[in-house]
Amino acid sequence: MIRYRCPHCERVCESAEVLRGFSVICLGCSQSVPVPDESSLADEVSPSRLALPEPPPLVRSPDPVGGERSPVALASPMPANKPRAFAAPKPIMKASPSSSPNRRWIVRGGVLALLAVLLVAGGMFGRNWYRQRQETKARLASRAKMAALQDAIRENFNAAALKKLAAKPVQWNFTPTGPIRIKGKLVVLAVTEAADAPRGFWAALLSRWPRSIDDDAGLVHDVLERGDVDDLMFKLPDERWAEGIGEVDTLIAVRWSREIAGTFNGETLIETSDRRGAPRERLAMRWRATILILDRTEGQLIARQEFVGSLPKKPPVSEQRVSTGSRPTEEVLDWLLKAESGALKLARS
Repeated sequence: MIRYRCPHCERVCESAEVLRGFSVICLGCSQSVPVPDESSLADEVSPSRLALPEPPPLVRSPDPVGGERSPVALASPMPANKPRAFAAPKPIMKASPSSSPNRRWIVRGGVLALLAVLLVAGGMFGRNWYRQRQETKARLASRAKMAALQDAIRENFNAAALKKLAAKPVQWNFTPTGPIRIKGKLVVLAVTEAADAPRGFWAALLSRWPRSIDDDAGLVHDVLERGDVDDLMFKLPDERWAEGIGEVDTLIAVRWSREIAGTFNGETLIETSDRRGAPRERLAMRWRATILILDRTEGQLIARQEFVGSLPKKPPVSEQRVSTGSRPTEEVLDWLLKAESGALKLARS
């Protein structure tokens, strides 16, 4: 803006720089006033100048020399004694100095709490993982130790060791005399009859009634001559396991044999008591287990029991001649556990 005084009434006038060199009408005295090239008054900053008014419209005024009319703009004089009204600036809302630190502490506290929760959860997860890992390692180590011990026991009761055990003469009494009591360490030795010489179920049953003492003596002879350590031994409490022939206090002899139970006619099982008249194919056979518990230190038969396995559920396939049911392993193990714990009161012959 160009500020200057009216030469006629000394009123302060202001004009836009685009009117430089033009004449304007003074609003104080209504005289024509030329707009100078530069301001002749100091450029004072007043509140009234915060909002600049639009320049006045140009008007035509007669030229004193010629007949042409030059564009004239109305000057907007600024009253010297009355300030121009202006809009007060809106106050800027600033956060209080105390609220910003509190907010920062709240954010920091939330982050620290989250980190603490994550740290605790991670620690618990890591502890559980480490404990499970240690338990798994201990369980695998225990299994490996047991497997090594079982292999050592089988090796300690090989054919040469059994021959030494049989060389020690024992006068066996095969008549049970009292309640079942297993003493000290034990070993379970078993023999399996050849599968190509099955016996009839009823014929085998009748042949054992009345039972012959020679059968029991023959079983003891067989297990000491060609017996193997049966897996039933390792299902009994391990504190009962004898690790060598010198620790054997109780001998458990097992004979596994198969016998004819019937024949299959298509998918139907027909039970039969003898092999005679039965076809050579599609035979149904079952397992029989004969168990003797003997006190080796006293040469006394403690208990005797027989178990019969289940019948086969399906006929033999085309490549096989016979179909055999499952062994009565669970029944034998249950009876031995009861005998070991003293739950069986009377011996059965």
